[in-house]
Amino acid sequence: MKRILLGFLLLIISVSLYAQQRPQYTMYMANPYLVNPAMAGSEDFVDIKAGYRNQWTGWGDAAPKTTYLSAHAPVGKPHTEYHHYSDRKNWLGVGGKILNDQTGPISSTTGLLTASYDFGISKGFGYGGLAHRDGIRAVVGLDFGVQQYELNINNFNDPTAVNISEDPAVTSSTTINPDANFGAWIYQENLFFLGFSSMQILGNDVNLDYVEDKATISLDDRNVLARLNRHYFVTAGYKFLIGPNLGFYPSFMMKKVVGAPMSWDINGKLDYLDGQYWAGISYRHGDALNLLIGTAINYRYEIAYSYDMTVNAIREYSNGSHEIMIGYRIPFKFRMNNPGEHNNRMGKHKTHHW
Repeated sequence: MKRILLGFLLLIISVSLYAQQRPQYTMYMANPYLVNPAMAGSEDFVDIKAGYRNQWTGWGDAAPKTTYLSAHAPVGKPHTEYHHYSDRKNWLGVGGKILNDQTGPISSTTGLLTASYDFGISKGFGYGGLAHRDGIRAVVGLDFGVQQYELNINNFNDPTAVNISEDPAVTSSTTINPDANFGAWIYQENLFFLGFSSMQILGNDVNLDYVEDKATISLDDRNVLARLNRHYFVTAGYKFLIGPNLGFYPSFMMKKVVGAPMSWDINGKLDYLDGQYWAGISYRHGDALNLLIGTAINYRYEIAYSYDMTVNAIREYSNGSHEIMIGYRIPFKFRMNNPGEHNNRMGKHKTHHW
């Protein structure tokens, strides 16, 4: 029985560590900073967000659950209604995030600090209603911090109803490693964006030593040894104006994990009154069809919700996935360039990229 229990535990841990190791998000369209450190300082306000995701409801304690808290802000950015045609000023962004992801007996907690650098690579162009005053800009960003993996046998129950936590030979275990992520972003404000990020770039090993009395266990590999594989994300999107206060944002994301097949998302988002109300639909290849909705109350308080309808074989055992996000924006004091051309959008603190 002990070999069966340990073998089953080994299977769960191996699946957790060799598959996609980063948390799954549907709400990354509302908080792209989660998947790309270059987004730190991307807004004209201090952007604070918290979120919770309950994946595959109906699986009980085995269902993945993710929580996060993030905050970021620009440093030295010219907070104006818009930038002049020749304005190519550069600025820094700073931020931080805490992420927790739990699947059965395995949990990971990550704390990261972020620095980014936003710089102009072209001048603005166009005239009148076709003007793009801010030109094309590029951003690079880096996360650095620590990631803790934990095996807690108290969160594991064998399907045969034998509790492995009652076996004195099996113990909980924790390992801590440095963690780093890199991101890059190219964008034309309120027009298009193209992003790339690489997560877990250090590629550390995870060694969970869960067997206390090794002499009594005849398994060749008594430790779970896995590598924190690099994850790669490529994103792109474009904004179409379909009315005076209505925009449509098609976008996609491709995700690649070393040792796993490539996956992709395709998204569409309707934005009303410059982000005050929005709704979207997303398809994650081979996984789920997702519905999203959100609002920014007085352009200050944010709330958003998504529901994932599972489309693969797991749907027979899952009631879908739920994700909720709340946010608060701390605005900067805006200065106005060329008051005669003011377009009455002062103080709305718009988001720029999604």
